[in-house]
Amino acid sequence: MRLQVVCKDEAGQLDTLAVDSLRLRVGAVDGATTCLGPNQNHFPEPGDYVPFDDFPKQIYCPSAVLPVSLRARGISGRVDLVVLVCASGQVLDAIVPPTNPPVPDELGQLAVELARQCTFSPARAGGQPVAVWLLTAFIFNP
Repeated sequence: MRLQVVCKDEAGQLDTLAVDSLRLRVGAVDGATTCLGPNQNHFPEPGDYVPFDDFPKQIYCPSAVLPVSLRARGISGRVDLVVLVCASGQVLDAIVPPTNPPVPDELGQLAVELARQCTFSPARAGGQPVAVWLLTAFIFNP
C-alpha cells in the first residue's frame, strides 16, 4: 500500500510526500511520549509480535451507534480494527484492515474515531506495561 501524506512546510505551504510506510516516533503524536513500555525502544508495527504475559482488558469503549445519515443510506455492519494499545492503556492508533467486501469509508472512519476513545488495562510483559496491537471490532446495527 502506498500512502500520500499532505503536510505544511515551515512557510505554511502545503506539500505532499508519497511513502510506503510511516513509523510513529515518540513525541510526534499526542500521547506518543507515554505509549511505549519501559523496555520498548520503538513502536511495534501492526502484526509485529510483542511478547506479553497479560492480555489488555477493555475498561471503556463508547457504544457503536449508527448515525441516522448512514442508516438512511443502508450503511451498517461490522468493522474489524487493529488498535495500538499503549502502555498507558490509551489507544494511540487504529487501522481498518482491508476486507472483502470492503468496509464503507464512512463506517470505517466512525469505527476509528470510536476506537481512539477506548481505554484498556495495558498488556504486561514481566510485570511491565507494553504497547501492543490488538484486534477489536464495532458492530453498527441498522
